[in-house]
Amino acid sequence: MNTVSVKNLTKFYNKQKALDDISFDINTGEIFGIVGPDGAGKTTLLRILTGILEKTSGKISIMNFDIDKDCEKIKYHTGYMSQKFNLYPTLTVEENIKFFAGIFGVSQQEYNDRGEYLLNLTGLANFKTRQAKDLSGGMKQKLALISTLIHKPDVLILDEPTLGVDPVSRRDFWQILQEFSQKGTSIIVSTSYMDEAELCNKIILLFEGRIIIQGNPVEVKKIDSIVLELSSIVGTQHAVSLENIIETIKPFVVDLSFKGEKIRVILKKDGKEAFTKEFGKLFHINEISPSIEDVFMRAMQK
Repeated sequence: MNTVSVKNLTKFYNKQKALDDISFDINTGEIFGIVGPDGAGKTTLLRILTGILEKTSGKISIMNFDIDKDCEKIKYHTGYMSQKFNLYPTLTVEENIKFFAGIFGVSQQEYNDRGEYLLNLTGLANFKTRQAKDLSGGMKQKLALISTLIHKPDVLILDEPTLGVDPVSRRDFWQILQEFSQKGTSIIVSTSYMDEAELCNKIILLFEGRIIIQGNPVEVKKIDSIVLELSSIVGTQHAVSLENIIETIKPFVVDLSFKGEKIRVILKKDGKEAFTKEFGKLFHINEISPSIEDVFMRAMQK
């Protein structure tokens, strides 16, 4: 079942097009990732889905409610966590959760059952009396997530929820998302972390307001490119010279980056022979599987 359906969504700010004919569907229990650089339109898209921003044109339905006709009903089926979720710093963990439970009319019994479950799931049960301002960054994000989930939304919308969070807290956060996904919650999450995109059931790559590629991570990585990892045969000094002579095969090269003492090169498929001929005596050349980041870099060049 489609819990979210977006058809031909377009958004203008004055005369500037922020979103350009966006279409996608999200099924029950799917984690749907929105990946793209700053300014790609990720936050604009999410704010339209929550009803904070008005779209210019297109159709959106969430839980079979039309966003133009039933925006208020949709709000009770969705939970939205913005980049800067507004916790109340001088309220305790428990007081913050109760505040958001009250906004959505959660009964005391529902709060008792669900609140304890969420506190235990996130590891915050022992911090109920601690003020929000005294929590670590990762704990604040978990508290924000509990506050978003307390009314049991069918669709969870998260705008870069792990931005600036330490790796351990990021991992814990995603384990929580996966548990709710398995219970049937549809999750829409924007992220700038390419490894997080790998954890989604479906992803879209947004660039300049357009979807440039979409599908599940396995499908998306089937790109018309070859990714090579190079290590110097005679010394790392040759790594620097690579950029100087790359012009000779520039038509075949999509992207080049340095990963420690190794060099990662994305080529068009017909570029491998020319590249190997040019650099085979300078480098050990190993073909590797592309990552989501490789796909994104390739797609932006088209």
